[in-house]
This record gives sequence, structure tokens and C-alpha cells, in this order.
Amino acid sequence: MKTALLLLSLNVAGIPLVHRDLPRRMEAIGRELKAGRYDIVGLQEAWRDKDAAALGAASGLAHIARYERDILMGTGLAILSRFPILQKSQRPFTSRPSALRFYQGESVANKGVLMARVQTPGGELDVYDAHLIAGYPDFRYRTLRLTQVFELAEAMDEWSPGRAVVLLTDLNAGPGDSEYEILKDLLGLDDACRVKDTELCPDPGRTKRIDHVLLPLGKLKRTGKPALVNDPPYRYSDHQGVAALLEPKALALRRKPHARHRAEALEDIEAAITSMLESMAKRRRERAWLPAYGFVFALRYDHQAAYLTALRDRVHSQLLRAHKA
Repeated sequence: MKTALLLLSLNVAGIPLVHRDLPRRMEAIGRELKAGRYDIVGLQEAWRDKDAAALGAASGLAHIARYERDILMGTGLAILSRFPILQKSQRPFTSRPSALRFYQGESVANKGVLMARVQTPGGELDVYDAHLIAGYPDFRYRTLRLTQVFELAEAMDEWSPGRAVVLLTDLNAGPGDSEYEILKDLLGLDDACRVKDTELCPDPGRTKRIDHVLLPLGKLKRTGKPALVNDPPYRYSDHQGVAALLEPKALALRRKPHARHRAEALEDIEAAITSMLESMAKRRRERAWLPAYGFVFALRYDHQAAYLTALRDRVHSQLLRAHKA
């Protein structure tokens, strides 16, 4: 008999030396995962391999897909599953902030997307885990977040055409934010924590929820709920996780983005990248005369502009296809 699956998305705030009491918090999170009887968990910011392994062992979720690091910190992504993982795919996002803003951590975090194909009792399910760049008071990073939304969509289109999918993610954006709305329109996904304008998973520590369980559009009951609430004596994370019960019939749903909505999402991404490239070119002209700094500035901008231009070309190509559909 097919049964519902309990899913969780959680940012475990596992940056060594930055987030306090890591061993103690990881032990507490592991106990909560086991007590909650989750079937599949998408973790973000599990930066240390030993933390991801410990959480898998403590939770009783024996099957683990871990983003294999290719630089110092990896991405912090891990998927824990009660059921066998048949296949794993991973990809880093290409656009990052300037290395001069190393103090934010975003330029070395190598954020990206991880997919685990899970053999559930009801059939195969492609589980995606992603973590998008955070915003800061002086650096919103909206355009870079939109490039990551597009690259996430590219990965899902490539790895999971015509397959059952779910996205467990920390978007660093939420309902009402353009990045959140564009992602849903581009991918043809809906939020397990939203019923029209009603929020089922409020995060009392934030003005808006940034953690999400996203599923293909379809007539499903919304089952999202807050998870691992930060009650004393433990603060499990710096923002609250979300859980959702996945109905068996959800495995029959497939992504079918609305053609016009998808085209509009691509137009918004292309416009944002174009605007950023124009702004970069203007700043480069204004600062190129500066000794030494102007040379380094130009090298950095050339490198980032090349990434952004190539990405915009891919966006435009998909936009042309969307208009012909």
C-alpha cells in the first residue's frame, strides 16, 4: 500500500566558528529528526562532512547523498533518506559575488544544487536540494539569485524530464519576492506552505519565510507546517525549517510550467542580467583610470561579465523557444 512521505527542508546553520555550539546543536537536530519520523530531509549549510554523517546516523535515515566538495567548503548540501538512493547529481552555480567581499562568505561558499533519485514505496522521486545566495543590507544580490534560479531550472530540465520531483530549498527569498515568484513560474512549481494568501509555515524570527517545499502544480492538499521550531533549550538554526506530507498521488504529478508565465520569468531574468552588465560596464569606465586598482577591477569584471554574458545567451535561447511553443 502506498503511503504519504514526510519531507523536511532545514538550514542547520553549520558554519564552524560562526555558528555557536555546533556539536550540541547537531546532536539535538539528530534527535528531532528521529523523533519526527521524517522520510526525506534536505539539509543546507551542513558544511562539515562529519555533521552530515552524524545527522544521518542519529536520524535513522541511512541513505545519504552529499554534495562532494570541489573547493574548500563545498556547498553544505545533503539529502537524507529512509529509502534507497539510486542516483546522485550535483552542480555548482557559476555566478558569485566579488572575492573582495570574502567577509560575507558567499564568494567561497560555492552554492549549488544537489539531486538524489530516491526509490520510495510509491515509485521513484527526484529530490532536489538547493541553497541560493543570501542578501545583505548593502548588497541585495537579486540578479545573482535570479541567475541561480535559472541554473537550477536548467539542472531540473536536464536531469528530470518527465519525472516526479520535489524541491527542498533555502531560497533566501520568500512569498512576494520576485525571485520566489519567478522560480515558481519558471519551474512550474507550487508551495506546500501556501494556500492562496494564507501562510501555513510562519517563521516568527523573520518577516518572511525563506525555506520551502515546492512541488509540481496540481490539485494537492497543502500540508506544510513549521518544523524544528527554535524553542529553548535549543536553537536549531537561525531560521525555521519547514515540513510537508507528500500525498501518494503527488508522485504522478509532472512539471508543466504555464507557457506565458515561463516566458515572462525568462524575460525578467534576461532583463536583470542585462541591467547588471550595463552597470558593471559603467563602473568599469568610471574606475579604469585608478592606478593598480583599475587594472584589478577590470580583470575581475571581465571574468564575471563573461559568465553573465554566457548565461544571458542561454536564457535568451530558452526564451526564443518559449515564444515559439
